[in-house]
Amino acid sequence: MSWQKARNALLKDVVPLMEAGHTGKGKEWVSMLGQSDDGMRLAACIYIDFHHGAVKPELYAEILNHLDLTKDSARKSACWAFHDALMNHPANQRLENKSHFSCKSDFNSDKPDFNSGVGGGETYARILDLRDFIGRVVSTDENPVSALNRDDRARVRRMYFERVGEPWEDFDRDWTGRRGRVFVTSWSHLINLLASGRGSTDPGSTVNDSLGLGLPVSTEFVAVKYPGALDAKFHQPTALDTDWANLNWYVSRRNVDGWGLTFCCNGSGHMSPERVHRGFENVSGGFSGMYIGTPQAPPGENRASLLSETFKRM
Repeated sequence: MSWQKARNALLKDVVPLMEAGHTGKGKEWVSMLGQSDDGMRLAACIYIDFHHGAVKPELYAEILNHLDLTKDSARKSACWAFHDALMNHPANQRLENKSHFSCKSDFNSDKPDFNSGVGGGETYARILDLRDFIGRVVSTDENPVSALNRDDRARVRRMYFERVGEPWEDFDRDWTGRRGRVFVTSWSHLINLLASGRGSTDPGSTVNDSLGLGLPVSTEFVAVKYPGALDAKFHQPTALDTDWANLNWYVSRRNVDGWGLTFCCNGSGHMSPERVHRGFENVSGGFSGMYIGTPQAPPGENRASLLSETFKRM
């Protein structure tokens, strides 16, 4: 029933808003969504986003105007076709980082208002691979650092991630991610997650599963703790913040508390709060790091539960 509900809503509330002459390919694309679990999940996420007020259906219609179903990859995957329409929208073509549709949710906050009982004040945490941290933050043309070099990685671990809570010096680099946005979770939630059960013995696998990352066991996870006060908006994520050209574990959520909610890759139910923000230019002080480590086991692959959880959230 949930797939039919999402499909009917797209045909009724989104496709008619497309420009004249484009509704035919919109209807065809909606039909293609039903050919795969990931396509049905994308349909349900779009439904959650506009039906519960995170974004207006006109925004999705504007993107779907740029579907190109003549491309081989688009014919094979409705998710890829959506990603292609998003990237090829004229507003994104004018931006090098293709960030025009990032952080579009009307559900946003300028404060980290999540409380899971950890003292010391709430803030955000970004989880990323140590190699990405080196490439995005540490290595510069003047001072190159290799993410592939064992000694360089060890030095970065000592400099940035051995002293939890000790703020780093300012660094003159943009703090961003793909498409100009960054996913974050609650710092207090992360501390609780790593202090209990599997988190205390295998923190890498716990983070990989609970945050819906699903990355290889070679990933060396680190956490970056944000300063307590930042002049920025943090948004509940939508399907527009996700990479639909590649495998992902994303699920949208109606506005319960201003936070999104991940899906745990192994289907255990240990999900994590998430928000997304636009990249910062020239990051100032106050950030600090915590080392997490590599997963001891591959991520779970419970994709049947992923689709059922998405339908449940509708």
